Amino acid sequence: MVDRHLGEAAVGILKDLVAIPTYDGIEEAVRYLEKRLQAVGVQCQVGQKEGKPLYLLAELGQGEPSLIFNGHIDTVPPGREDEWQHPPFAGVCQDGLLWGRGSADAKGPLAAQVAAFESLVGKLPKGRLVLMAVGEEERGGLGTKGALAAGVRGQGAVVGEPTALEVHVAHKGVLRVAITVRGKAAHASNPQSGSNAIMGMSRVLPRLQALHQEITTRWEDFTGSPSLVVTTIEGGRALNMVPDLCRIAIDRRLIPGETGGEAWRELEKVVEEERARGLRISMEEIRTIQPAYTDPHSPIAKVLQETITKTLKRPAKVAGFNACSDMSYLNQAGIPTVIFGPGNIQQAHRLDEFVDLEAVRASARVYREMALNWLGS
Repeated sequence: MVDRHLGEAAVGILKDLVAIPTYDGIEEAVRYLEKRLQAVGVQCQVGQKEGKPLYLLAELGQGEPSLIFNGHIDTVPPGREDEWQHPPFAGVCQDGLLWGRGSADAKGPLAAQVAAFESLVGKLPKGRLVLMAVGEEERGGLGTKGALAAGVRGQGAVVGEPTALEVHVAHKGVLRVAITVRGKAAHASNPQSGSNAIMGMSRVLPRLQALHQEITTRWEDFTGSPSLVVTTIEGGRALNMVPDLCRIAIDRRLIPGETGGEAWRELEKVVEEERARGLRISMEEIRTIQPAYTDPHSPIAKVLQETITKTLKRPAKVAGFNACSDMSYLNQAGIPTVIFGPGNIQQAHRLDEFVDLEAVRASARVYREMALNWLGS
């Protein structure tokens, strides 16, 4: 009966959260969560950025051991809503699936965490359970960074992301940079009086492709190979003008064992060599998220594996997460962290996003039992 009530609570929370658009702010969803938690006697702390909610924190118990449930409220935009099979904020349930923006990434995992958290009010054997529901995960983990800056800590954490109910102990990081080549503008009928920035960039692109081929020979067991992709390019001002500027953006995925600084220096070498050949070229950092890794034999990973095996009655699969997550910031704060949740990352950021409701119910049971196992240890 407890399992059934827990699973249905998770599904109900998920429906409510999907119905609240959170791609441009999380205020309404934070109010919803705060009201729910206050109804069961739990007080919340809401951190703000520029007067708007950035994260919600709630705690059960006190002292150690301690565990953090981390999940993000924000989503990417839905895109053209008329192209969705079901309206993106209707929370339509059909054939055991719930459709809607954020259903997999990551309101399904968050709803299961909230349901598990509520079910443990007054029932912790000892220690402290923290619910960290954050915003702006899709914009560089600002919610989790804010909560950590406010002093939130735990002896372990589980990040709610769509892992298909697998234990994920690692994820790639990313270094995003922009490279700019400057030329000299001139009338297109007199190109010799100018310097074509696009043609200058054409010298750089083959070298970046060669660097991509070189780094893909590296390998990490849970995340595979690193990569380097030129994702955008812009240049030129008019059809009859020699372009004086060309700019590209690069997405450089980092595997555990690499750092953003090391990847930057590899790119910097290309830039410096082209500059020495006379090209007016510069590079700037856009964003860096470091890769994350937790030993699969660590206590936090073992407790989650054992909980899955016992609760779902099947062996726990251990793998790596394809995308970035807030695990990176939790690890950097010294908190051993794993990733777990319902849904598939392939559903993220696409039209007709959905999550399997039975997986949502199952994950709520796992979160609950994991907390009891970790805090009872």
